Formats: sequence, C-alpha cells, structure tokens
Amino acid sequence: MMHFLGEFDRLPIGTCYLGGAQMNYVGIDHHRQYSHITWLDEKGEVVKSGRVANLRRELEEFLQGARDVKAVIEARRSS
Repeated sequence: MMHFLGEFDRLPIGTCYLGGAQMNYVGIDHHRQYSHITWLDEKGEVVKSGRVANLRRELEEFLQGARDVKAVIEARRSS
C-alpha cells in the first residue's frame, strides 16, 4: 500500500496557531472497510500513522487528543 503522504515532500515548516493551539494535519487514504491515516504535527513530524476501520469510534480513538486539525481525504469511486 502506498503511504498516503509519501507524495508530498513536506508540509509547510513552522508553527501554525489557530485559537492558541498548535495545528495538526491529517491525511486519510479512504478505502471501503478501512482507511490509512497519518497525523502530522505543525512541524511535519509524524505523530501517529496506521490502518483504522471505518467506524466513528475507531477514528475518534485514533485522533484522541488532536485539536485544530486540517485534513485531506483521498477516496476512489469504489470507496
């Protein structure tokens, strides 16, 4: 499986603040039954990466503690 954020050299470097909190970036490669999610901090460092079942509770558990998130989803027609 291709790593979803592997196509990008790096997200913008520097500290990004929204409402006083540090920004988090999430890339989601969405499939029918699961998604591969990568969570990066404001410096572009991986906080967490893994395969998550497409269930609300699974996504909430994976992103527990993330605040001020910008996300992008890559989904194909079969998803």
